[in-house]
Amino acid sequence: MAKYSVDMSNDLLSNKIISILSKFPLKPTKLWLICPSRQTITPTVLLLREHLKIKCAEISSQLIDKEMVTKEDVD
Repeated sequence: MAKYSVDMSNDLLSNKIISILSKFPLKPTKLWLICPSRQTITPTVLLLREHLKIKCAEISSQLIDKEMVTKEDVD
């Protein structure tokens, strides 16, 4: 999923803004959760990671349903 799709999803889905470059393919970008060391990867951080994965999947699905992105854009 392109990072801007996540950042802008509320505005895109509510039609507050429109995508003007929809004919250009998106470059999928991985989102990373970075911790300063392995010791800081706590159960809380793992829960946060899972929550973010679920939320990003929901956003992707909504954007695909509204045909704002294609499935290939978010894979």
